[in-house]
Amino acid sequence: MRDHATGDLGDACGIGFEALLRDEAGILKALDDILCQRGQKARVNTPARALDRLYDAVRLNEDLSPLRPLVRSFLLDNVPLAAGENIFGEVVPARRRHDLATLSAVSGMSRLQVRDVFAGLGLLSADDGRPLNALTFDAVESEAVACELWGSVSANALSAHLGCDTTTAAAVLNAGLVERVLGNRIAGDRDADALKRVSLVSVQDLLAILFENATTLALVPVQFATLSAAARHAHWQVDRIIRLALSGSLDLYGMIGRADFDGLLIDERQLLRILEAPPMTAAMSKEDAANELGVEVRILENIMRIPDESGAPIIRRVVPLTGPLKRRHQVAKPDFEQFRHDHISIRELAEAEGATLDEMHAALQQRGILPILSDMPVATQIFRRSDI
Repeated sequence: MRDHATGDLGDACGIGFEALLRDEAGILKALDDILCQRGQKARVNTPARALDRLYDAVRLNEDLSPLRPLVRSFLLDNVPLAAGENIFGEVVPARRRHDLATLSAVSGMSRLQVRDVFAGLGLLSADDGRPLNALTFDAVESEAVACELWGSVSANALSAHLGCDTTTAAAVLNAGLVERVLGNRIAGDRDADALKRVSLVSVQDLLAILFENATTLALVPVQFATLSAAARHAHWQVDRIIRLALSGSLDLYGMIGRADFDGLLIDERQLLRILEAPPMTAAMSKEDAANELGVEVRILENIMRIPDESGAPIIRRVVPLTGPLKRRHQVAKPDFEQFRHDHISIRELAEAEGATLDEMHAALQQRGILPILSDMPVATQIFRRSDI
């Protein structure tokens, strides 16, 4: 009666009588209404907190004892009761439900963050409408998710934990150099910001291995730059520069007293020697190379951005020092010829098999063979010969 809007005994009795008339479903609905109302005010993690005086009335009044099995079942299915909790003299053997507060403790995240993650995973309807304190989840499934979230940080905070700019952090994340949590649980159509979380241990491990491979510097030479700055200057993604350093192709240096990402340095001249062939190397224009491959210049430029296993480009650029094309990026001819040797176009494959482009495309897809670039039109797709 105290929780009823009017506080009128007659109204409260009327609601109870209507619930009894609707049989079990009506009683459960009435219990849930009480629970949701209680959940707006405080945590409801015990029988008394969940149902207030109604629980005590059913517990103490023998005339109401026939309701105890139904009330007990309701409490077990809807309230985050811990193992050892007592319901009408019976001990709860194991937890069945978690609420946002208990999941917050397990995951180390705020309740609102937990709610957003569970909504993103499809474990909570966005229009559920229940008060936060009345939301509960299956104990086994939700605890497994919460354990995965433990020690994770939002991907938006990755730059702060690495100690670099957001562009660099995004490149590190997209390249898989740090571990995303919940990977196996995220469906293809569910990748909300709340689900983009990174294992903090993997961030610390990446920094540790980079500094282990770095030579300590007390003074920074003029030609040295942070990995982030070098990536911008050389137009080469930072994750590939990291791979070059870890493969031993590029020397890595660390500033004394620094343990953040921007405390790591490289010699930009050494990086350019990896990205660019010597100026006297035989070269061809991008237009000629694109025509030979049967693709647009834009596609050729994207191909030139593809790295090999070490992080170096599969086709280096050449910057002639003399002639009409001096200081313009050209294509290193030896690298281009090697690329042609290692790759084959879908048109060449179709002609060899006596098939149409569509038939060849379907056959390659069925075998799981993908082109070197995902955004290439079917007629210009190129494949690694080793994949065929």
